[in-house]
Amino acid sequence: MNNIVLFGIVGALLAGLAMVLQGILATRTGNDIGPIVTGSLIYFAGGLIAIVGLSIYWIGGSNSLPVLSSAVIINVILAGVMGLVIVGGVAFSFARIGAGAAIAITILVQMTIGALADHYGWMGQPPQAITLERVAGLILLFFATWLLVPKNN
Repeated sequence: MNNIVLFGIVGALLAGLAMVLQGILATRTGNDIGPIVTGSLIYFAGGLIAIVGLSIYWIGGSNSLPVLSSAVIINVILAGVMGLVIVGGVAFSFARIGAGAAIAITILVQMTIGALADHYGWMGQPPQAITLERVAGLILLFFATWLLVPKNN
């Protein structure tokens, strides 16, 4: 295994840990103030941290600002809207079906869309065909998810 793959695995592990912790924090906050307000506040706080960090970077001597094309601006706005849906959805679903089921459903959707993205090369990488093994993995993941979802509430 080369270093690039290892760093990718570590990055994915850290992102997964952060997602679960953010989900728990968002749920606890959402129980107090509601999932929509929670999502908005979390993204506002994240944006504020990013602006402060970028300001320090630029003030610290970097004179180059990135060129923001209309495509970049549209992508950032859409990603921001999706982020609000993610945080609000996590805060909403964790409180109703539990963290395990909510995470399992989220992962099932992510892996299904990820397989399609790989197959069609949506991320700019060479396409990776959806094989019978990948389909079998998604089917197994579906049944594992089904077992985690509460059947009566």
